[in-house]
Amino acid sequence: MFSAGIMRRPVPDTKGPASSRKEDPMQFRVYQDNGGYWRWRLFAGNNRIVADSGEGYVHKQDCLYGISLVQGSGGAPVYE
Repeated sequence: MFSAGIMRRPVPDTKGPASSRKEDPMQFRVYQDNGGYWRWRLFAGNNRIVADSGEGYVHKQDCLYGISLVQGSGGAPVYE
């Protein structure tokens, strides 16, 4: 269904004791903002936001494609 190769999972339950939840080390969450634009956030295993889309997308598919670009950028150089 999604050509961007994004694996879809439901947002995990963040209530209850941490020991009762299985957490992924990191996860992307897609949502619509108040203006109706699609955005994503990258959450660490401790449920803190470590990155976000920085822009809103008109189409959800474009948002998912943005996630795939970030996922594939692991070899990008780091400059100081």
